[in-house]
Amino acid sequence: MKHCFTFILLLFSVFAFAKETVSLSGKINNLEGNELFVNGLNFNLAIPVNPDGSFTKEFEIEHPGIYTFYADKNSLSVYLAKDIQLVINADAIDFIPTAKISGKNIEENNYLLAKTRLFVPTLKAEKFYTLKEEAFIKTVDSILSENQSLLKRGNLNTEFSRLEEKHILHGVQPFFNYYKIYYSIYTKSSVPKAKLVEAKAIKSSDIEISDDEFFFSPAFRSIAYSKFNQAFKSRFDAKPALCKTYLEEYFLTAANPEVQDFLLKNVARDIRTDTEKDKHLFDAVMALSKDEKFKSELAEKMRTIGSLVNGSPAPGFELLDHNDQKVRLEDFKGKYIYIDFWATWCKPCIAEIPSLKKIEEKFKDKNIVFLSISIDQQKDAAKWKKFIADKELHGVQLIANEASVSQVSKEYMIQSIPRFVLIDTEGFLVDINAPRPSDSKLAKIFNKLDKI
Repeated sequence: MKHCFTFILLLFSVFAFAKETVSLSGKINNLEGNELFVNGLNFNLAIPVNPDGSFTKEFEIEHPGIYTFYADKNSLSVYLAKDIQLVINADAIDFIPTAKISGKNIEENNYLLAKTRLFVPTLKAEKFYTLKEEAFIKTVDSILSENQSLLKRGNLNTEFSRLEEKHILHGVQPFFNYYKIYYSIYTKSSVPKAKLVEAKAIKSSDIEISDDEFFFSPAFRSIAYSKFNQAFKSRFDAKPALCKTYLEEYFLTAANPEVQDFLLKNVARDIRTDTEKDKHLFDAVMALSKDEKFKSELAEKMRTIGSLVNGSPAPGFELLDHNDQKVRLEDFKGKYIYIDFWATWCKPCIAEIPSLKKIEEKFKDKNIVFLSISIDQQKDAAKWKKFIADKELHGVQLIANEASVSQVSKEYMIQSIPRFVLIDTEGFLVDINAPRPSDSKLAKIFNKLDKI
């Protein structure tokens, strides 16, 4: 994941725990930015970098566990706990191969770096996900086995080893979950049945996450939220007015205040409209949250949403297309506009590409323009252009620079991608949260548009 635009909600805790002091220092050569970042549960730290790439920072954490260290577009999992003095030296151009760990109490971090290197083959996504099913499973199982052996060989903290043993097993699950859709995208074929891969996947609803596991790793927290969402969403969709009751009932099984805080703040990200359904969710979160700062920010978000109701003017913008020509939203007045906010690094965005191409083809002769806005960093513009060419993307392809990303994301309330917006021929919002191309509802909505 890239730090620059992850659209991940920054969580602010209101709970008091004993703090532990750690230090980070080192040198990152060829760094483009002037800051490094460390993210974790209820934690977001910027570390200033000197002109020569060196840095040093002592700070406090509330929970020992795995955090993410970001250097430009590079990331590294690091273990932070009491009395750890971590020194990281690397070259930002070739980050993982050049990274070196030193310092005090660093055994777990040397293990995590070695673990990261085991997963390097998976970073070449097209090659990795186009393996035949049996070869794919063999590759993932090999990585899993090597990782387990690596853990056993390490002279690591007993508690770390206990938690990491389960962490390893669930760390490979996303590969099995994504295999079918990415195989289809990269091979430009239909989605395979992949029964063998399906059999390897573990449903999040079948996984129990303890409190110590929750605090240990982002992967465990992701499972915890997925498990919550599966239990909550179907009930909420059926009876939105009972939202608060459903949340309270779930919290009987998740009694830890910080776990509840995490779940509330993440489910609040789904509040995107001023519909009665979203208002029920807003009211429930506001009633149950103990974080006054978060509630103030959520209330402000709702006020902004109120200005983006369907039928209100769509916020204008001026961005560059893949030929470096300026394009304005108003250039398309007289046509319906379907906007896709995405990025080349966003897996769910890429998963929508086949469906987007089909809907573009179906409505190619209609009075509608398909406009894709990438929030890739400007320095990755060449990679974005290559992606457009390699994947034969159609429609109007635009990229937002850093300033535009901030403006457009704020004005359109973009908190996560992919995100889709439908605008009418006069420049007014039809749907600020339009269905995805893969949703069968989208074609039906298009067909009902006047003068399409």
